[in-house]
Amino acid sequence: MLEVQYRMHPDISKLVNQKFYQGRLADHECTNNETALRGFNKMRFGVETNLLFIDVFPSEVEISNHSKKNETHASVAIALCKELLDSKVSPKDIIILVPYEAQFRTYLKNLTLDHRNDTSLGLDKLSVKKIDSFQGGESPIVIFDLTVTTHAGFLDDKTRLNVGLSRAKNALYIVGNMEAMRSSIWSDEYRQRYATLTQVLDHITVAKLFHEEIYG
Repeated sequence: MLEVQYRMHPDISKLVNQKFYQGRLADHECTNNETALRGFNKMRFGVETNLLFIDVFPSEVEISNHSKKNETHASVAIALCKELLDSKVSPKDIIILVPYEAQFRTYLKNLTLDHRNDTSLGLDKLSVKKIDSFQGGESPIVIFDLTVTTHAGFLDDKTRLNVGLSRAKNALYIVGNMEAMRSSIWSDEYRQRYATLTQVLDHITVAKLFHEEIYG
């Protein structure tokens, strides 16, 4: 029996539907709205879609107080936020979702510093949330920072992964390392379990474009 969902644009719900609901989700017609974000993505990334994977390579994970952080991911995500804000997106419409406490603190620190350097964008009004505190929440735009690069990490937790992928209404940007997601470090069992996710991500990857433009 189909369950009707009223939140996610179909570009986003397709990812969640295939991986977590075995195709049982149906999109209400109200979700199929053409937003200005498609135009932004077409102009910025060359892809007219509401779902994008921002491929960050190389990037390194650091351990801080038994938690994980990734400064490169944070820098790329904040740069994306600045471009969205420049395009007249309201900061109240953007949520940055992270899986780890150390990455949460990294965003708060970097956003505070960037806001001091430029108060015009409203970076102080951006919200950063940890996945575990955002179940049941939603936002027009979600930037989902996977943080991890060299092993499965929290991606092995289906509930948390589902939350990260299903909170966005109009646009979902996934910040991660596509090469690491397919790395031989991960077991055959893991790759088989998440084959659907990686297959769906194949056609939405913006391969290294955003990262290279910022860091050369």
